[in-house]
Amino acid sequence: MNSLSYLSLVSAKSKKRPRSFSKWLSTPVAHETSLTTNDILTQMSQRILLYLQKARDIDMSLSAHSFLICYRRALYMGYTNKSHSDTLTDYVDLKYMEDIHAIHLECLALADHYQVYIPHREWMNIYEMIRDNLNIYDPDEEEEEEDEIQL
Repeated sequence: MNSLSYLSLVSAKSKKRPRSFSKWLSTPVAHETSLTTNDILTQMSQRILLYLQKARDIDMSLSAHSFLICYRRALYMGYTNKSHSDTLTDYVDLKYMEDIHAIHLECLALADHYQVYIPHREWMNIYEMIRDNLNIYDPDEEEEEEDEIQL
């Protein structure tokens, strides 16, 4: 099955979950007997975490394992935003949204390559889940602290 027809199939199915969460995770991927959906999702979450760990003014409030759990659930069940926008979340949106979106697209390409069915592929669900679980350090506070140290 070529990837275009697979993507069409995924889009047509995206409104219903075909099986339980645990069965979905344990589903073997196409053409690979040793890999499951869970293995691909783990690779996807690790790509996102690797990027976030390199950022200086944010860090995850979740452990890597907890992030994986939240990430898998958001891809399976969707996600509802928990925090409201403020100046710090706007700052994160401006600075990191585009890069995280590019990584998310790479992750979806990996899932498509292995023909992994993902019920909720929506970008904003994943981004809001990530942003809701970030510790954001105010860049203005850091500048003030640096100024005080220099005095």
